[in-house]
Amino acid sequence: MFPSLLSYTGEFNIVIDCNNAGVLAEFYSKLLGCEWTRPRANGWAAVASPTGMVFAFPEVEEYSL
Repeated sequence: MFPSLLSYTGEFNIVIDCNNAGVLAEFYSKLLGCEWTRPRANGWAAVASPTGMVFAFPEVEEYSL
């Protein structure tokens, strides 16, 4: 699933709410082999695949599973 998803070249981004953007971005960057595009700042972080697909992680106040 991941290789085909990461090779998608259209406009496609994923946003995942969380309580710690840096931890989640670090996890996904290692899992998917992506680079950080935005370090944790102002309550959110993001990583991008080589094709430009972005995974964004905004911190949400009072986030819970």
